[in-house]
Amino acid sequence: MHLERMEEQTGLALVLHGRLDAGSCRHLEDALEDALRQGAHRVALDMEDVPFLSSLGIRSLMLYEKTLRELGGGLSIRRPSSFVREILGMVGLSALFAAPESPPEEPLGEGTARYDLEGPGGFEAETIAPGEARAFGPGVWGLGLGSFEGAPAALGEILGAEGFALMLPPGEGGTPDFMAASGDFVPTVHFASGMVFRGEPSVCLRFTEDLPGIPLSRLARRALEATESSRAAVALLGETAGLVGASLNALPPGEEGLPPSEGWRDAAGRIGDGGLFSFPEVRDRLSFRPEKRYDRHLVLAVGVAAATDPGTLGPQLRPLGEEPGFWGHFHGAVFPFRAIPQGKVAFRPVLENLLNALAPVGLLHLLEDRRPISGAGESAFLNGALWAGPLRGTEGRSR
Repeated sequence: MHLERMEEQTGLALVLHGRLDAGSCRHLEDALEDALRQGAHRVALDMEDVPFLSSLGIRSLMLYEKTLRELGGGLSIRRPSSFVREILGMVGLSALFAAPESPPEEPLGEGTARYDLEGPGGFEAETIAPGEARAFGPGVWGLGLGSFEGAPAALGEILGAEGFALMLPPGEGGTPDFMAASGDFVPTVHFASGMVFRGEPSVCLRFTEDLPGIPLSRLARRALEATESSRAAVALLGETAGLVGASLNALPPGEEGLPPSEGWRDAAGRIGDGGLFSFPEVRDRLSFRPEKRYDRHLVLAVGVAAATDPGTLGPQLRPLGEEPGFWGHFHGAVFPFRAIPQGKVAFRPVLENLLNALAPVGLLHLLEDRRPISGAGESAFLNGALWAGPLRGTEGRSR
């Protein structure tokens, strides 16, 4: 079988030439998998030049019709050959491959569509004092350094959202662990340093871009534009073109035998006094690679972007992108690639489906590497969904 690929305004068209049978099904399935990875969830198959369709071919069509439909798209057949039309009619599947309706979209810049969510949306932000614990139930997002345990002995990178909390244990090559809300149980994190956002997003953005992808800073800027705010909490789920980030291996040595409350303050001090980044010890304290990694994976990122005085969030934020006066702080949890539904989608159900199906393989504090010549730049994304809500107020304590 030979396939021709044609990009269309409403999706992707594949023109099939030859038999669709046991020997060629894999060729079609590979093409449809590529379409999924590239965010094409509406696919039309031109089957005018398909003289034969076997039961295995029908099974492949039904499999990907179901997959694309569950993602908010669809698989349709146009110009079927007389044999294909007859076979699909005999097995009662002609109507299954009718073209789906396209959802309405509001453009927001090239490669971006905006969907307003129900309710006004918005978040209250809080910076967490050392040793304090916060529960990650529905409507709570956050990130920082902390632990699932009540003592600061094993701090790691933290990301939490909508009833889930993920932690990367310290040490090179660790695997993230996560806890999920269930029944009366709500995952709780003890923080040495971090931020929590309570509320709900006001907009959902869908984005797509060819390689080298959309930089994280540009997506954060689009989030501010969409929320019409100067500060916003942001969550995104998308396929990455490569991440730039670091994770904690170990804190600088501290005083031993301290009670828990003083131990948390001591740990926070070792994070904030600059000793974490002293050279050459930083090589052992942080895990960092000088090149992008985790390309073509699915990434859940949570953080905050600010284009004005960040206020009490200031100690938590760093310059974001090359634009002056733009700050942010994001953590990203990495998963094997999995397509997400198309169009307007709610964050919580998509996150639940993801973590019920896949285990995370990495968790990074996303940063920028602006070293001349050898710098890796910043994390970039190919396609996905972004949810954002303006920050309505901020609580916090300065360390």
